[in-house]
Amino acid sequence: SEHGITSDGFFELTDLPKKTVVVGAGYIAVEMAGILNTLGSDTSICIRFDQVLRNFDAMISKNLTESMESSGVKICRRTQVTSVKKELNGKLTLDTTTGAMNDVDCLLWAIGRIPNSDIGLEKV
Repeated sequence: SEHGITSDGFFELTDLPKKTVVVGAGYIAVEMAGILNTLGSDTSICIRFDQVLRNFDAMISKNLTESMESSGVKICRRTQVTSVKKELNGKLTLDTTTGAMNDVDCLLWAIGRIPNSDIGLEKV
């Protein structure tokens, strides 16, 4: 999305966003949500299923999900972003499968990347 950043963009932030939404449930999404929350950003994480790191050990996934919630991260379960709109005030409005999220300062996409497979392996 032209209105969001990736984990690389996190390192380019010059100010702490007041309100952040992280999309994804993998370790990068969990790490970024945890850091932003700990720094003081009002942080939500949108996940497609019920727990973060769902492909990891079940106990780790369950306990980490609970720990994130108890630390203040809002976990939006079974939620996917359907559209993003930049408002006149510069804030973002996210339409999701579970409702709208308004006044978002930072949208961080952590849902995977296309692999860089053009590294010349065929010549090795």
